Amino acid sequence: MARLFTVNKIPISLEKVTHESEVRRGENRVKIAVLHCTIALTRQYAAAMPDGVLRRLYQSTGDEVDPMTLRHDFPTLCDRQTLTVAASPDSEPTKALDQVRIYGLYAKRGTTDRTFVLHFKASFGPLSSKDWEFVDHWRTTQRIVNFTAAQHELEFDLADPDADDEDEDDDDAQPGLQPVDGTCTHGCRVGEACADCEGGTAVAPPAPPQDEREHARTPQRRHPNGRKPQGQRRPTTH
Repeated sequence: MARLFTVNKIPISLEKVTHESEVRRGENRVKIAVLHCTIALTRQYAAAMPDGVLRRLYQSTGDEVDPMTLRHDFPTLCDRQTLTVAASPDSEPTKALDQVRIYGLYAKRGTTDRTFVLHFKASFGPLSSKDWEFVDHWRTTQRIVNFTAAQHELEFDLADPDADDEDEDDDDAQPGLQPVDGTCTHGCRVGEACADCEGGTAVAPPAPPQDEREHARTPQRRHPNGRKPQGQRRPTTH
């Protein structure tokens, strides 16, 4: 699995922290922290990133930037990462942030014409009180970070297309989960959080018995015995 940077001791500045949430397999909505990070992206650091970053920002030789590029947005470049953070290049790492999602990457021309500034978001959670304290101390300052690919965990299988296929097969065998665009008996949309449904997730109400469905599909006769009662003919006018 890819690393965001293949070299160590990357100086990362934490500009701000926002609070968000995400839904994971088998869990309710989880509170996470989103770190808004920047780095002065020299040619050396660009060369240590996944293929394509360097050639889109710098010329083929030397440290000259591409004069036609003022900003370039990148798609997701790596899987979830483990970030080991140290206070300075000479100190040992004091904190490891696991299962960090890296996204929202873009490079923008810096204050000089020889570098770009890389902006990206790094989200992880849930956070302990010590995690929040660490992030708060890092905010508006710079730390030295090593990036490594995180081990795969089942709770993040939602991004796996094969896992989505398995979920669809499982839904076919569970009538209570269909239709997915309906609501549960408590008014919550199917698949979303519901405090009153078992397991904390809204499920569709069970389908009615076969005889009730047949009765609903059979139109009611206008006359109980199936025949129109005989009576006097209505007078006709011409």
